[in-house]
Amino acid sequence: MSNVDRQDNESSELKYTPLSPLPNYKSSKHYVEALDYAINHDRISNIAITGSYGSGKSTIIESYIAQNSEKQCIKISLAEFTSEELATEVGRQELERSILQQLFYQRDASTFPDSRFDRIKSINPIKTKGTAIFILMYLVLSFVLFRDGWLNSFIQNFPIFGTSDKDIFLIWKWCFWGVWGFMSFVGLGALVDKFRTIKKLSLKLQTIGEIAVDKDAEISVLNKYFDEIRYFFSQSKVEVVFIEDLDRFKKLNIELFTKLREINLLVNSSLKASEKNPNQVNFVYALKDDLFTKNGERTKFFDFLIPVIPFVNYSNTGAKLLNGLKNHKEEIGREFIFELSPFISEMRLVHNIINEFELYLLNLRQFVEGVDGLITKRKLFAFIVYKNVFPVDFSELNSGEGKVFNLLEMKPKILKEITTELNARIDEFQRDTNDSKELIHKSLEDNKLLLAAKLIEKIGVNWNQVFIGNKSYQKQQTSLFQLADAIIKNPKFKINNYGTETSLEEEVADYLRKEKLITFLDQSKEAQIEISRIRTKIRHLKDKTLAEILQDFPEKHKSLNDCLKTDFEAKEPIVAIDKNQLLIKLVSGGYIDDSYHHYLTYYHPSSKVSLPDWKFILHVQGKANTGEFQDYPIQNVGEVFSKLRPQDFDSSASWNISLVDYLLQSNSTQAIHSLVVGFGKDEASLDFIKKYFYSKSNFELLMKHLSGHWPQVWDELTKLQTEQENSEILLKLIDDLDLNSWIELASHSAIKDAIEKDDDFVEIVRQVRDVDNLENLFKALEIKFYNLNLSLPLADKEQNFLNIIVKNDFYKMNDEMLSLIIFLSCPERINEYSTQQLSVLLEGSCEVVRKRIKEDFDEYLDDIYLQLDKPQQDSEEFLLRLMNDKIINDLSLKAKSQILEKQLTRFSKIENVQNQELWSDIFDLGRIELNWENVVRYFHYSEASIDNVLLSLLSDSNFVSELCSNKMILKELDGLGDEYEGITEKLSIALINNLEIPDREYREVVKNLYFTWDSYSLSKLNRNKVQILIEERLLNLSQSNLDGLIEYDEDLAFLFIAPYFTSFIRKLIDGELELSDSSFLKAVLISGKFSDVQKTELLSVVSEEVLAELEIDAELSEVFLNLIETEEKPWSFDLLERLMATDSLELDEKLNVLSTQLKYITDHNSLHRMLLHLGNGYEEIFTKGTSFVTVEDTPSSRKFINAMKEPDKKWIGTTRFKDALPKDVIHIYVKKWS
Repeated sequence: MSNVDRQDNESSELKYTPLSPLPNYKSSKHYVEALDYAINHDRISNIAITGSYGSGKSTIIESYIAQNSEKQCIKISLAEFTSEELATEVGRQELERSILQQLFYQRDASTFPDSRFDRIKSINPIKTKGTAIFILMYLVLSFVLFRDGWLNSFIQNFPIFGTSDKDIFLIWKWCFWGVWGFMSFVGLGALVDKFRTIKKLSLKLQTIGEIAVDKDAEISVLNKYFDEIRYFFSQSKVEVVFIEDLDRFKKLNIELFTKLREINLLVNSSLKASEKNPNQVNFVYALKDDLFTKNGERTKFFDFLIPVIPFVNYSNTGAKLLNGLKNHKEEIGREFIFELSPFISEMRLVHNIINEFELYLLNLRQFVEGVDGLITKRKLFAFIVYKNVFPVDFSELNSGEGKVFNLLEMKPKILKEITTELNARIDEFQRDTNDSKELIHKSLEDNKLLLAAKLIEKIGVNWNQVFIGNKSYQKQQTSLFQLADAIIKNPKFKINNYGTETSLEEEVADYLRKEKLITFLDQSKEAQIEISRIRTKIRHLKDKTLAEILQDFPEKHKSLNDCLKTDFEAKEPIVAIDKNQLLIKLVSGGYIDDSYHHYLTYYHPSSKVSLPDWKFILHVQGKANTGEFQDYPIQNVGEVFSKLRPQDFDSSASWNISLVDYLLQSNSTQAIHSLVVGFGKDEASLDFIKKYFYSKSNFELLMKHLSGHWPQVWDELTKLQTEQENSEILLKLIDDLDLNSWIELASHSAIKDAIEKDDDFVEIVRQVRDVDNLENLFKALEIKFYNLNLSLPLADKEQNFLNIIVKNDFYKMNDEMLSLIIFLSCPERINEYSTQQLSVLLEGSCEVVRKRIKEDFDEYLDDIYLQLDKPQQDSEEFLLRLMNDKIINDLSLKAKSQILEKQLTRFSKIENVQNQELWSDIFDLGRIELNWENVVRYFHYSEASIDNVLLSLLSDSNFVSELCSNKMILKELDGLGDEYEGITEKLSIALINNLEIPDREYREVVKNLYFTWDSYSLSKLNRNKVQILIEERLLNLSQSNLDGLIEYDEDLAFLFIAPYFTSFIRKLIDGELELSDSSFLKAVLISGKFSDVQKTELLSVVSEEVLAELEIDAELSEVFLNLIETEEKPWSFDLLERLMATDSLELDEKLNVLSTQLKYITDHNSLHRMLLHLGNGYEEIFTKGTSFVTVEDTPSSRKFINAMKEPDKKWIGTTRFKDALPKDVIHIYVKKWS
């Protein structure tokens, strides 16, 4: 049996399911019984069958009609298949006209002879011809009868009638008249019938299809033609009218139901009255549950309601599908059917999916699994479900539009995002790897030593103690490693635990970065494996379907959700399902992918493309990357190419030698672009490139196009090939490819870059046919090697190769190549290269290298020298020659400064650097030995001012410590030359007046100035600076400095005179100094910074005028009281009298003072003046006429009285002590004084 016959046989055996409702009495039994009850009830005429869409309402109706064939039933369907929005715009009159039309057209017109509604009737041709013959015969007969003599002549002359018998003649004559009369009667009857028809026309007779829709929307068509409706039911004997889909017209349904209920009532009333049709007419409506939203509306409108439980809904369609596809459920999968079933909610949809699946399966059986596997039944089922749930989107898919198309088009965007992220990871690995390779210090110990060296550079080589954190580190007890460990934990430090903190945060961060990179060196193999794994993943990406990509990168599902804006709103109350999720499920699960055109393709054996070629086309379109067709000899490559789209070439499925050959010679830019973009995705691409290379086809064209999109192709080839395979390809190109082809290839590919960056290129050199040919090739390609793995001793080819490279500058200006050249050409200086690179290259290397360095010095400086991690330490003599343009002419100041920045070497004398414009950078970088001579020369160069550079150094404790450790006497530097005369004093003043130098460093500097001043203006200085000048004794004890300090700050004045107090008193006595400020004197007296002896001594030398100006308050009184009690000496009478007069002292305190000073008082009048200030009875002791005085008895009064009674004084007479209340008293008998 042929394939076609077999398909026809299978097709005949298929059982398709119609989509229209079918009677099903078994499932509808109870509903039919309820409906039959309602229809037969004489009080029920308006019945509603309610349920959701697809619940089986139509099946119930069909089942009832089938079960009750004796009943006259009519179905009216108002299905509207436009959008719901358009359905609501249909007018009421149009709906009523449709109802009227469906009523009349479902019964024969002969049933309604008196109806004004006429219909188009088919004309019988025999009847038409008979009518024409009848009319013709009637006209001929009439003409003969009514024409004089024609009848007689006709009868007599016509042979058949010819006779001479008069009776027979008359008989024939009356026969003719009889025939004419009969024909007239028949014709008149026909005319009467036509007259009746004409009369109907005069009464607006019209066909049913032309029922007028009145311009007045308020006029009901049903009311207007009610007599016709009544006539219809009276004549047709119809008992039940089923009305479906009226609920689709939401804006009109309430009004229509009211009208139909009214019509039903009128019809039934009219028919009962006429007794022509005793049967009741029932209207049965198939409606949705949610038609009436207000409570009680449904029960008001209808006499009987039959609710329908949905036969099929979201929850049970799976079982129906499984039953319909039972012959395929193993291939499709039971779980998969139930997974999609929630998106299918109608029985019709279930039937149609099953029908279409069977049809598609038959038509595409050549490509369905089991034949060549291009289509699986599961994917076919998924596609059919999509086609039925989203019919509009399916139609748009054929035009390259719609939701599914947009989802599938997300693949390039998602691929780009993923590729970008993966490449970023590769870049991170490569950066770490490259940085690791560039590290000179490849051990943690060396790295720590470098960090310790940077710390010592900051604190100075002569450091003794440094504080890191809160811990002190002594030079003699601390190793460099301990210093490094400490500074790593706390980057901030200070010297001798005072002054400002200095930080090495940047240096520590750099150390930690290098430590990470050094650790990374141990993990480089693992890193390379990871990079290789990521690259493999990238190569595989484009060959993967969108579903496979989403499975590997589930976070990208969000892109699909973002692409599909959810616009589905569930209409059923059962469950709300976003049908857009069906699309996402099908696309992300791979059930709908780029191979969807397989379902839309039908192979015709008569086409120009053979079946194997056609399968290859589908293989390409389906991106089936099996690699089985790479060597397939396409029979009609032109036809195959014409049936492929440009985007079909972006996967390895299109990698066929014949097809690629044809494509590369075509002008299809887009297709070529897709092809080359598709390369580089997996190892199969590299295998195909090698296979294509050995096929001797258009390999150069392929490489030309590949180079712009996959510049790493050569790197990838060398990674996946053995050394021998790599040599075969590259040697073949070097030995056999002409220069023009090389230039063309290199201009469109990365092969030049691959050669330059191949560290092991020397392995290829050893096998090259003629090394000398490399010179021309390298010149043509302008090759510059980045690095080469060469070692001594060199073979002839290697030496020749090295000579070519060095002679023609075929190397990049980088540290690797320069160190290699030095190693191979000047091995004796290689040990100096790491720390004295400049001097080795500019004075110790071969002439060719020296010339290259000098010519491209800026490039060398930027790309190599400034990138060095290890500090340089060329000799001072070399650096002086370089700075003074003895080695490289016209070297820029910027370049010189950058060179010095990398150096640790310091110049001993600044004047040896001839270009004074460099001095600022030299000092700024600290590349100068720190002594006063260099500072003085720089100060003079900067126009006798402390610029920012010098200020920065003077703010550095290390610099200041080193500077001040030099015992050079500053004054002696005036002899440097005439232009330097007086420069040291200017420098000293500039240093003293500079407020920006930190106090700690300021003190160190000024103590080394060797200048003092009798008079110095303090107005520009802050308090700290003035205090330092005082403490370091730069201000001499002079009247000018004293007055200035008293005015500036009394406390500082105290500090000023305290160390010079003896000299201060002596100068006051000698008149060299004068203390005329009583307020300052008072401040000294109440100050706790001077001893009582010093205060007493000061009071003894201060003039009476100044003492008189003293304001004796409580505080000063206490001072005097203390001084008098402790110092046995006579005090000024005026001062004592003022103390007696002050209210700041108590009576007892005054008595104690007088008790100690009585022995120095000789005049009783003077004593009397003091007693007058005491009061309390003491003022009467020397008053005339007084015999005795009574005073309070206290220890102080007894002491005072005893002093008054001393033998050498005897100021008073006898005394008596007497007890009294409230206090004891003393009676003093006074003497009589003249």
